[in-house]
Amino acid sequence: MKLHAAVLSLMLFALPALGAVSIDALRAAQRVSREQVGSLKSEQLARRNELSQVSQRIEQLKAESKGTLLPGSELDAALKRSQELSSTLTGLAAQSSTREGELEAANLALLAGLTDELARLRADFDRQTDRSARAKLIASMKSLRQERDAIRASLPAARVPSLDALKPSDDPETLLEQADLLRDNEEKLQKELKALDARIGERRQEVELDRRVQRFLGEESMFDDQDRRLRVQHTQPSAADNANGLTPQGGTFAGTANPAPNSPVNALGAVDPAPNGLKVTNGSDAQAQVGGPRALAGGDDDLGQLERERAKLASLREQMAKKAAELEKRAGELK
Repeated sequence: MKLHAAVLSLMLFALPALGAVSIDALRAAQRVSREQVGSLKSEQLARRNELSQVSQRIEQLKAESKGTLLPGSELDAALKRSQELSSTLTGLAAQSSTREGELEAANLALLAGLTDELARLRADFDRQTDRSARAKLIASMKSLRQERDAIRASLPAARVPSLDALKPSDDPETLLEQADLLRDNEEKLQKELKALDARIGERRQEVELDRRVQRFLGEESMFDDQDRRLRVQHTQPSAADNANGLTPQGGTFAGTANPAPNSPVNALGAVDPAPNGLKVTNGSDAQAQVGGPRALAGGDDDLGQLERERAKLASLREQMAKKAAELEKRAGELK
């Protein structure tokens, strides 16, 4: 256990020095931490269940013995086992707290690594000219974004401080203590705002990338063989149809290699609609709508929601700074 903690700490603290740690190494560290936390929680549950059973047995034995405790009796052994289990649970709680801290650090490191990898793939997508390579990059970015969203969702929610804890007082020392608390909370909010600003910038980049991906996927569908094929419906065969070189095929009519001399030809080389009951649809007309507003859609936060949250935190930080200044001024007047 101690060896694992030391190895994990070395990996996480080495991130800034190493610069680019492989995603696989970050995933491995996070997986080990997650398994450690899961194992400890399972052990805690098992010990709690055992303690509950022992406690019930102790109550039964006390009733049977009418409060008499004899050395070496079953009641004596049950009481000793209860103490052992309580001590074990206390130790497991401490270990679990430590491991959960390590897991959070591993999640944050993996989150940063995934964000960096997404930025690299986004740059590759912009530079890449091969369509098949770009399609593969889109699939990779979608997978990484989904993984990153899952990691972000597993992180504990930030605790936003409140002004409600302040109590009116005329004691200068109490007022200064409250002012110090507000200053500390103001610093915490500033850190939250900094992290939120980074997330907003990241989300804006994602929105722009989604826009480019949407355009790319739309262009891809125009080159799709199935979209490019002409779908021709015939309502009533006529002499003009045969004269223009159209022959029936399964209830529809397909153009031959020799269209009529005056037949207009569109950009895809297909005969454009003509009278005689023909309806022609080309690949551009039949283009399917791709995805929704986010082509790489995952569980990403809404940009507007993030900006509203930022405005709320910024307002709260300003209120705390103003209130702290008022308390400090009041304490100075009372001294």
